[in-house]
Amino acid sequence: MKKLKNTITAIFLLSLGSTIIAACSNKNNQSDVNPLELYSKVTQLEDAFDEQYGDTFKLPENAKKCVANITKNSDVLKYMNSKNGYDYNHDSQYAKNAKKLVDNLNNLISEFKQIGFIKTIEKSGKHPAIMFDIDNTLELTSFNDDYDSKGTKPTPYITDFVKKQCFKDGVDCYFITARYCNTASATTTAKWLKTNLNLTDNQIDKYVFLSGSIENSLCASGANDKVAYKDSFRQALSEQRNVYWLMSIGDQMTDWYGSHSGLKVKFPNQLFQSNIVPNNYDDPSNCSLMNVTAPTQSCYNILKSGILEHSTINYCKNFKDNKYYSGN
Repeated sequence: MKKLKNTITAIFLLSLGSTIIAACSNKNNQSDVNPLELYSKVTQLEDAFDEQYGDTFKLPENAKKCVANITKNSDVLKYMNSKNGYDYNHDSQYAKNAKKLVDNLNNLISEFKQIGFIKTIEKSGKHPAIMFDIDNTLELTSFNDDYDSKGTKPTPYITDFVKKQCFKDGVDCYFITARYCNTASATTTAKWLKTNLNLTDNQIDKYVFLSGSIENSLCASGANDKVAYKDSFRQALSEQRNVYWLMSIGDQMTDWYGSHSGLKVKFPNQLFQSNIVPNNYDDPSNCSLMNVTAPTQSCYNILKSGILEHSTINYCKNFKDNKYYSGN
């Protein structure tokens, strides 16, 4: 199994290099972008591939012997600089980590523009874009993603990144949230995006999707599988709107996992990692071991014809109770 995963990783890296070179090659104007320079800029990021993602959470043998001591001395509250874990102030460690990440992303987007990468994508007939999760990525919604009553405060720095980079210089932005498809959710989401990100009604209608419109069980092969349905949305947008994904940003693995994400950017969240066990703030006894999977092609084929139109803000506003889309 390990050899297979190593082989897959190697193939992925080779494919990434080939894709970049192919995307940047232009016989009519080869000086637009240097593919070697592009790859250098991408690989200068401090993040690394981690084989843990997409597999069962691994606890090293030495840590197994010290679980009680590890949990007793958890650094979460210290990290948050608070006794209750709610310190998101701009001088907190959380904010410092967020700022460092956002600074790196701003620099990378700037490099993409300077070396002609964005223009090259546009010349190919595609639209460069970034995907954002909302809960605990753009909007602080606490331990249990309670956006309806508590979620009012923007996350430090990342919302400034949206205002600086989105819908400028040819870069589109999509906001895909796992919130349910119903009137209350759609209304609350639209209001927050207008108030905090200055999105227009037209932008909200075109660029915002509620992926909670798809029940997890639709394509899950096991009871503890979490399917990263956002990748199906990205695939549909790539095929139906010619979107070229620069990156996908989110605090949970399900936000950016899959093969249609562009760069996978994990935003800080020390409170919960739902790819390990469920977010059990409201039920501490729920310690089921979770497994995140990408949607299969057969799953996508079921959803692709209507996945976008059945998940927009304007569509979901029509339903008092949760509305689910199960495909054709």
